[in-house]
Amino acid sequence: MPSAARWNLAAIRRLVLPGDPDPYPLWHETQRTDGQNYAGFQHRRISEVIEQARITVNREERVTLYHEFQQIFMEHVPALPLYVPIYTYGVDFRVNDVQLGPLMKTGDRFNSIQDWYVLQRRVIVSDQIEQ
Repeated sequence: MPSAARWNLAAIRRLVLPGDPDPYPLWHETQRTDGQNYAGFQHRRISEVIEQARITVNREERVTLYHEFQQIFMEHVPALPLYVPIYTYGVDFRVNDVQLGPLMKTGDRFNSIQDWYVLQRRVIVSDQIEQ
């Protein structure tokens, strides 16, 4: 029997991430003790990538950094994400200029509602009524 017991732990956590999915609170190595890095995952390159993504203004560069983070995450699998919601909404074909961006919560589907419109047809009714 080994002298030190090894504990296998599970934590189920509901995450509500902002539009830019900053993984810093969950996976940066400094968040192991007082943060939300519940797995105690420590990986210097992941921490560097997360730090760089946080200060990068260029969206394409941030996406590239997040892809690197995901690749390293997949190689080490410090946790198993169980569920990612996908929101699908139908819009009548008569409604124009509906732009649905990233949906972090269901109400986000109305973020551009001020731009939506329906073409209307004007019908002129004559003053005389046929009998």
